[in-house]
Amino acid sequence: MDSKAKVLEKFGLSEKEIIVYLECLKHSESSPYSLSKATGIPRTTIYDVLMDLALKNLVELEQSDGFTKQQTRVKAKNPSELRKTVRNRRKSLEDLEIDLIEILPELKGTYHKDRKPNANFQFYPGIEGAKKTYYGLEGKRRIYDDIAWTYLIRADAFGHQEIDKDMAEAARKQRLAGRRVREIVPLNDWTRDILVYTYIQNPNFLETWDYRYIDSPIFKMYLRFAVAGTRIRITSIEDDEMWGLVMNSRLFSDSIRSIFELTWSMAIPVTEKILKEWKRESVFRRVRRKVKSEIVK
Repeated sequence: MDSKAKVLEKFGLSEKEIIVYLECLKHSESSPYSLSKATGIPRTTIYDVLMDLALKNLVELEQSDGFTKQQTRVKAKNPSELRKTVRNRRKSLEDLEIDLIEILPELKGTYHKDRKPNANFQFYPGIEGAKKTYYGLEGKRRIYDDIAWTYLIRADAFGHQEIDKDMAEAARKQRLAGRRVREIVPLNDWTRDILVYTYIQNPNFLETWDYRYIDSPIFKMYLRFAVAGTRIRITSIEDDEMWGLVMNSRLFSDSIRSIFELTWSMAIPVTEKILKEWKRESVFRRVRRKVKSEIVK
């Protein structure tokens, strides 16, 4: 099928209509008999094809002096009619869209009336609820995140040993799966120290975690806001706000991912070079605090 035939097929012509129409264009005037002879399509079929082409405003059918089919004369219309038809269709579709907008609320109301929602959420109160969402244990199996904003959960919430054990297990699973979790943190003394501590515990942790930071007082994060597939998990363990929330929603997760990608593009990568620098600064801060404390005494 050549390019002309492909376009005419998209326009809505059948294979036989395309053959007959292209043959009509070659002549100022033709007849069912001559078209049948030129195309090899039976004359009885030619009549039906010509009627369809006439209804699509692509050919004109004229009678010479009577009403018998044998006397029918065929004239192709200017091919510009194809474009006019497309424009008319576009206008009709635009008008139809406006009409559809008017009735869609009623139709969707009927459609959704007795259907279960395809997005759901579950709230887990208290410290145990926060643990469920933080460790991804709200389901039957452990769920690992794809992306997250986090302020890095304080060790006094779950304990160093529990968090270290979880990090080691997550790193092992991610290494086996060949994946890296991307996380964004606000830059402050706490997040610097936690990242340095993690680096000391496991110098290769950047092989399985891809951290970036935002150094701005405007960016404040007191939650762990994570996404895994279509699942969003929010964990709060700050002050008296102890809770976890899980939502399963394709549209919400897609929206969150797009916002994450925007902030990710603005954030600065955490590299081993930066971690070594922060490690030195962390030691200096502890020394200064110790000296200041002794002076006060």
